[in-house]
Amino acid sequence: MKKRCLAWLLLVVLLLSSCGDLGKDSGNGTPEPESPSVESEDTSDSSDDGDGEDSESDFEEPSGSQTPDNNNPGSSYTYTNLSKTMWAKTNLNVRSEPSKIGEVIGYLAPNEEVKVTGQCNETGWYRIEYKGKVGYASNSYLLDQKPVVEEEKPEITMYATANVNVRSKPNTSGTVLGVLTTGTSVLAYGPAENGWIKVLYKEKVGYVSEKYLTVEEFMMHPEITAEDVVIPELNGTGPVIVIDAGHQEFTNPNLEPNGPGSTTMKKKVSRGTRGCVSDWWEYELNLVVAMKLKEELIARGYQVVMIRETHAINISNIERAKVANNLKADAFIRIHANGSNNSAEKGAFTICQTPENPYIGDKYDIYRKLSDCILDGFAESTGCVKKEVWETDTMTGINWTEVPTTILEMGHMTNPEEDALMATEEYQDKMVDGIANGLDKYFEEINP
Repeated sequence: MKKRCLAWLLLVVLLLSSCGDLGKDSGNGTPEPESPSVESEDTSDSSDDGDGEDSESDFEEPSGSQTPDNNNPGSSYTYTNLSKTMWAKTNLNVRSEPSKIGEVIGYLAPNEEVKVTGQCNETGWYRIEYKGKVGYASNSYLLDQKPVVEEEKPEITMYATANVNVRSKPNTSGTVLGVLTTGTSVLAYGPAENGWIKVLYKEKVGYVSEKYLTVEEFMMHPEITAEDVVIPELNGTGPVIVIDAGHQEFTNPNLEPNGPGSTTMKKKVSRGTRGCVSDWWEYELNLVVAMKLKEELIARGYQVVMIRETHAINISNIERAKVANNLKADAFIRIHANGSNNSAEKGAFTICQTPENPYIGDKYDIYRKLSDCILDGFAESTGCVKKEVWETDTMTGINWTEVPTTILEMGHMTNPEEDALMATEEYQDKMVDGIANGLDKYFEEINP
């Protein structure tokens, strides 16, 4: 009896051991992992795995000659023979069978063209030619017509700030397609990516380092530099006034230090802001007022030197300051107009350094007095909104000076009322009288 019980017990153990091996790989007893697949980019259905949907409702049974699957002997699938070209709608798996249970043998990229040789009658999947082999792809993601892709167009005009290579790739290993010379314009596709800007160059796509392109027109051959500033004979007795009509016609985006020995770099010079009503550039308004100021100051006995009397110059902010320094000017007046994102913003103000300025902090008192006098005279003459003296150490054209300097912001060209007013001769005359009156007051106070 005991022997019979032991025999039955041994039989049960053997049966249980046999069942435990079901589903395991016969080689080493480890379950075989599923092959990875390329997922579809269509995220509208979280259950989709890149093969489309297998729902019978999505499949209309094709008509035509039907054949068994000769590529998979023993397969129960049958096919309707086809011969046409189709295109992948998105990233799409190619499988070894016409359903999701087939092994992934590759994938089609969006808009990739493929030759279709048949359609499975049972699942609707297409039989395709794939890299010299037979593969299968979901009918939900193959299109009869090539998708229309909107062509990217270059829309931004940019200018080369130096002779620079145009390359076939966005890196220095790309083939040189050609060279943009200084000042040459080129159409760009958009902002820089990883330091390179995509451009259209001689009907081809190329790439240029963002360091050498600017959206502002760059003057290729400046007619007047700092060395060409006209210095009249200064043999009179009146104070020497240097007038800088701020900005110039063409931007020079090359960089210069914000102050002597500074590691902060700023653009050398630009066009400035633009009138919202007058459509004048700031560099144009500044010169109109500066030329009138020159005549008024000469009439009052001052000796005047102009940094510029034309728009076609290339003189940086440092170079402008050095002209005033070299002349040991009694005052350096820099004429500007302001701009703001807020069109309601208006009013005049002047600018000087702070007492803590690391370059000319010791000259704060005299710079501040000049700024106060100019602003007071200007506001009294014009009746404008009087703002304040803005103390800042960010102005290259002040940090490099050695003589009393102020920047006058006459008004906001982005304010419709103020812009229209500054474009009139009557108001310009008032502005000029105010600046001259401010200078008179300044010299009266420092020379009592």
